[in-house]
Amino acid sequence: MNSIKFSTFVFFDTETTGLLREDFHPRITELSMVAVNRVDLLNGVKTPRVQNKISLCFNPLSEFHPVAAKISGLNIRNLQTLELFIRRLNPPICIIAQNGYRFDFPLLQAELLRVKYHSFDFLDCKENPVYCSDSLDLFKEFDDKLIPQNTDESIDRSADESLIEKFPHGRFSLSALSQRVFGSIHVNAHNAEADCIAVIKLIQVLGDSALSWLDSNYRKLSDIKTMYTVNESDPTPLPPDQFPIDHVQSPCD
Repeated sequence: MNSIKFSTFVFFDTETTGLLREDFHPRITELSMVAVNRVDLLNGVKTPRVQNKISLCFNPLSEFHPVAAKISGLNIRNLQTLELFIRRLNPPICIIAQNGYRFDFPLLQAELLRVKYHSFDFLDCKENPVYCSDSLDLFKEFDDKLIPQNTDESIDRSADESLIEKFPHGRFSLSALSQRVFGSIHVNAHNAEADCIAVIKLIQVLGDSALSWLDSNYRKLSDIKTMYTVNESDPTPLPPDQFPIDHVQSPCD
């Protein structure tokens, strides 16, 4: 795979109605994207000042009449909103999700299938595909580098050793990684935007080596298999409308 030096990384997370089961197809209830320029991820562990964010909330289907449920999820209008958000960013672009290849991206593909009827790639302002990568694979690759960040020299290093003992290497949930590296679970864990910020902070700890790894370990969204096949028991997609809209102010203008 050719290396691409990405200019923008979009951190992506979803909250859902549950996990996939044979008799249950999960739906997205909350979707967040936090976009950060490459250079801002190399500023130590300080939270990047410049962030572009979008969060969309959808209601679980169980709370709606079946007819209303057809318009409660991802539809053509909020898909356009996502498309416009991405086209404002500096290309090339990579979307990153924790466990994304196994969950978030396949689920996003299933939701997109309801709207577009086919596999789908977001395009940047140069009409090139927006790629995606999985931070879980990244953290596994750099497991030995994810160590406690003790910036207070007055604190005994035994505290760091205690954190590693309590939250050892080989555990890769965001909660476990945050506990190991920062000493506490990130604020608002399991909130989509908060989980995006948690991934950002962990990648900042790894620095340029993490970004270089992402430059060479990515996929096209359309190459990721949908989580499930939409069938008659699932809400049908809304009729395709004007997508994407004709023009958006972008870095390519």
